Amino acid sequence: MPREALREEGFTDADLDECITVFRPVGCERCNKGYKGRIGIFQVMKVSEAIGRLIMEGGNALQLAEQAAREGVANL
Repeated sequence: MPREALREEGFTDADLDECITVFRPVGCERCNKGYKGRIGIFQVMKVSEAIGRLIMEGGNALQLAEQAAREGVANL
């Protein structure tokens, strides 16, 4: 993964200096490149004014998680 793409998602240079393993799907055309049969696990939360502002400003996943934690949202 390009370092800049990871920085945009909230990773720091210290994070990037560590060994990061990016996993990709494996499989064949019959199993949709490894995704067939997988079930997504999603977290649903109320969008507060602060979280809505972060979304509109293009906040990354780490910023959203930090704000949710400040608001007492339980994390999976």
